[in-house]
Amino acid sequence: FDETPVAAASMAQVHRARLDDGTEVAVKVLRPGLKAQVDADLRLLAHALSLAEREWPELARYRPQEIVGHLAAAMREETDLLSEGRTCETVAANLSAHDHVVIPRIHWHLSSGTVLVQDWIEGIAPTADNAGRLRSLDGPLLAARGTEAFLHMALVDGLFHADPHPGNLLALPGNRVGFIDFGMVGRLSARRRDQLLAFVAALTSGRAEGIAGVLLDWSGGGEADIARIESAAQTYISRHGRPPLRLAAAVADFMTLARENGLMVPPDFALLFKALLTADGCMRRLDPDFDIIRVAGPFVRRAMQRRYGPAQIKDRAEAMAMELHGLAGELPALARLVLHRLKQGRIGARVEIDGLDRLISGIHGAARRVAVALVTAAFALGLAPRLMDIGPRLHDVPVFAIIGLLVIAAGLVWLMLPLRRS
Repeated sequence: FDETPVAAASMAQVHRARLDDGTEVAVKVLRPGLKAQVDADLRLLAHALSLAEREWPELARYRPQEIVGHLAAAMREETDLLSEGRTCETVAANLSAHDHVVIPRIHWHLSSGTVLVQDWIEGIAPTADNAGRLRSLDGPLLAARGTEAFLHMALVDGLFHADPHPGNLLALPGNRVGFIDFGMVGRLSARRRDQLLAFVAALTSGRAEGIAGVLLDWSGGGEADIARIESAAQTYISRHGRPPLRLAAAVADFMTLARENGLMVPPDFALLFKALLTADGCMRRLDPDFDIIRVAGPFVRRAMQRRYGPAQIKDRAEAMAMELHGLAGELPALARLVLHRLKQGRIGARVEIDGLDRLISGIHGAARRVAVALVTAAFALGLAPRLMDIGPRLHDVPVFAIIGLLVIAAGLVWLMLPLRRS
């Protein structure tokens, strides 16, 4: 066991060691009392944000509490090394088909919540100090492979390395890429992955309507100026839709675009954007001419084919059928409950509609016109012929027939008046 750490940070430090069988391992050890300190800091941060929102209510629309919530979840997970080990194994399984990606193996019988033992990976960190050593490897190929692995984590699996800085991303012999330290990870739901995939596909293909579609989806169904968003998306594509893409500027402009149009970027994307910017810096150290659009284009096309291929459509159709089947099973019970409440007179509804008074007035007016029209039609078609044969006569004309004709005429005149006013 080497007592001098090979790496040390605010949460843990790593020592190099050797097992009895000669296996080289990395031993990660949490700092004492870390969890209590992190929890205290996160509580202070949440309290500071609540004070800030109270002082500046307009901050609430950016949902800072949700963003910090995602960050807090990631940091608390980082204080549990068993959780990190499980994540490491999951990512390794997800990337098992990528022979050029190396994830360290966990030695569970030697690990705990505060100590994590994993295989030692001998590689070169993409830093300025290692520029000479990196020349022996294919930098552009390493950058492409690292980017594809990261995109696979984010777009396909929804579980990605959220801190891919040069110390956690290694260049290995054979132009392989090593990912270590899965303490901080991000997660994206299937819906978020669909949105992100659509966004990246639109960016790589230069389609402004795709960017606008994602932004409108993020509007949450609220009021949005569609024409303004489409124009802003077109401007964004004209700036960043052609290689080479400068990711830092593209992310900054995108955040500005969303803010100026009153749209909120989902809070769970905060870690992703942070990770993308960090990874982009590493890739540029490996390949100064690195362009994420050039690398991501083929990957995104393959991902779109996998996600929207016949097998996936069949799976989604089956899932929808299962949901509908479950809903159908619940309908009888729901119907019984509604009928029971109807019998007891316990169902009520409150609906607020702008201009409801005008709507009610219009409905009343229409109802009166329908009623008058029915009465008039009844006199004209049903009663009038019979009135010709009954009652007294005036100059040999039945009085009731005259009255009926007057009623019909008055009804027609009353019905025609609104049409003339309109």
